[in-house]
Amino acid sequence: MRFNPGYRIKVGQREFSVTGRISYRGNDGSVWDEYSLRDSSGRTAWLSVDDEEGEYILSEATGLQHPPEGFSLYWQGSERVTGVSGRVDVEPGDEAVCSDYEDHSGRIYSVERWDDETEYSLGTILDPDKIIRISGGGVAGWMQNLPFLRNSSVSPRDAGIALLCVVVPIIFALHGSKGQDINSYLESQPDKYVRVTSLTSSADNHSRATVYSAATSWAGGRSPGDTADDIVSNCTDEFTRIRKNDMEPEDGSVSMLTRRNYVFIYRDADAGNVLVQVEPRKYSYHSVPGPYHSPVMSERFYRAFYHRYAYPEDLSSFGRGGSPYESYKSAYALGNSYDHSLESKSVSIRQQSLNRRRSSGGGFHGGK
Repeated sequence: MRFNPGYRIKVGQREFSVTGRISYRGNDGSVWDEYSLRDSSGRTAWLSVDDEEGEYILSEATGLQHPPEGFSLYWQGSERVTGVSGRVDVEPGDEAVCSDYEDHSGRIYSVERWDDETEYSLGTILDPDKIIRISGGGVAGWMQNLPFLRNSSVSPRDAGIALLCVVVPIIFALHGSKGQDINSYLESQPDKYVRVTSLTSSADNHSRATVYSAATSWAGGRSPGDTADDIVSNCTDEFTRIRKNDMEPEDGSVSMLTRRNYVFIYRDADAGNVLVQVEPRKYSYHSVPGPYHSPVMSERFYRAFYHRYAYPEDLSSFGRGGSPYESYKSAYALGNSYDHSLESKSVSIRQQSLNRRRSSGGGFHGGK
């Protein structure tokens, strides 16, 4: 999920205006966004959004300078600002040393040590369905938050018109290129996909899978293969492996792998509708239960695919211990011969997108 300054959102029972966004990269390679929020009373809060890990936290500043009783350290490292928008007090390149603590109820205590100050906050882990966009800020709301217009006499309307004169030709140049990652795409298509639930890893409650149901009212929701084709055609993710269940073709499920996610598309064992489970590979590595409401043959393929194509790499990333795949024995061997048509389509679409970006001058790049 992604919000712009000027949006109004609801988090739990509270409504906020989004006043700024900061994008971060951790020293472990993780990436996430934090949104500065303000409610009707003027109170400020921060919403941390990590779609890759399925982690969402609402926090506020606290005067506590030490972890409360019952909190234990679960992450420590550094973070670097990679992008900003709206009203925030950091710049790209700023860095902080961080320590995050958690108690058994899902509350988070965080410490961020910047060059000029130390910030302390208390927060709560949220389910993604507790975060709802009420309204967008529109062009004017977004323009008002651009750094060079905050104190300018130029009206957002006039600046917006000027901006459109520049942006519209670029949009046409890039027309048809894929523009969203998997989660963002599925969330942005309510007529096609509806979020059903989120699943928390049995080994790491910060790692979550999200399950979507494909609507049967459109062609792509009629079979796992059609749904997979729609996702490949509309997402920016680089798929490293896509394979249909050719060992049990009547099952029809499709496994898709990116460098960070495992996407499994299958039919609900009870209702028969198509489900899409998107999970960070760390979730897959630790996962004991199978996919949500999956038939037995779908689960067999889900595990065999992950064990064959992802587990060896993830073992070196996440280390030994805590993975059911350490003692896993596949129900059948996945050979090298299979239908590569979806993989080929993904490569072709991605190459077309890269070619369009090059021909339009290299695409968009943020910066001061």
